[in-house]
Amino acid sequence: NAVAAAYIATPNLLQAPEAFLQAIARKTPYGRIPSAREMANTVFMLASADAAFTTGQIVVADGGFTLV
Repeated sequence: NAVAAAYIATPNLLQAPEAFLQAIARKTPYGRIPSAREMANTVFMLASADAAFTTGQIVVADGGFTLV
């Protein structure tokens, strides 16, 4: 399994120009850039017993970024 994430609010990304960050947030239906913790939660879910029968999947965790 894999997680396909869009932009993640990491220290490196947050050094980008504010206009760039705002453009990313506007393109995401959630209206913000996800935290690293939110991405980690997706990974934890895939690694948990709850996803034991989930195999060979790519989970898109981007807050709808790729749908817009």
